[in-house]
Amino acid sequence: KRLILLFFPFLFCLAAAHAIAEPLDVSAQYPDPVGKSLTYLQESGDRLSLDQAMAAHAGGRFRASSRAVPRFGITAQPVWLRLQVQNRTGKLAARRLSLERTWLDVVDFYVVREDRLVQHWHTGDNLPFSQRPLKTRYFAFNHAYAPGLTTLYIRAETAEAMVLPLYFSTSEQFYSREMGSAHWYGILYGGLVVLLVYNLVLFFNLRSTRYLFYS
Repeated sequence: KRLILLFFPFLFCLAAAHAIAEPLDVSAQYPDPVGKSLTYLQESGDRLSLDQAMAAHAGGRFRASSRAVPRFGITAQPVWLRLQVQNRTGKLAARRLSLERTWLDVVDFYVVREDRLVQHWHTGDNLPFSQRPLKTRYFAFNHAYAPGLTTLYIRAETAEAMVLPLYFSTSEQFYSREMGSAHWYGILYGGLVVLLVYNLVLFFNLRSTRYLFYS
C-alpha cells in the first residue's frame, strides 16, 4: 500500500509534465496539424483582450490540447489558442501559420516576444476577402521568427462548428497541401459535371422530364 501511495504522486508529476506543450521548432517539419503542441482557453463571459488572455495563461487557466485538431462543437464560445515557436538557427526563419477552416467568422493572430506584442492580424469570414493577410481561402499569415522563443496567441470565433486545424509550415508546404485539396475538389466537381451532362443528353434524346429534374 505504501508503494502504491508513493506511486500516485509520481504519476501526477508525469501527467503534469506531459501536459506542458512543447514549443514548435523552426528546423522541424510538421506535415500534420499541430494541435497537440498548443494550450487553449474558452471565453466564458466578455471578450478577453490579449493582455487578459496572457494573464489567464500566467494564472494557469489554459489547458493542454490532447487532439491534433481541437474541436469545441457548434455555437461554441470563442477560443484562445497559445503555442510557442523556438528558433535555434541564429537567423530569421520565415514560416506560415494557417487555420484551415473556411467558415471561421473572426480570427485574430498575435505574435508576442518577451511579453510584448510584435504583430497582429485581424481576419475572418465576416471580413472582405481583400482584407486578408494572404489571398487564400484559409486564414493564414507569414512571419519571420527571430532567434529564441516566440509566443503566438490565436483567437477564433464562429457561429458554425468550432474546428481548429492549425498548421505550421513553409509557404511551399502550404501550397503543396492546398493543391492536394484542390485536386480532390476537382474530382468531386468533375463527377458532378459528368452526371449533369449525362442526364441532359438523356433528356434531349428521350424527352423525359425526369432526366431534366435529375440535372
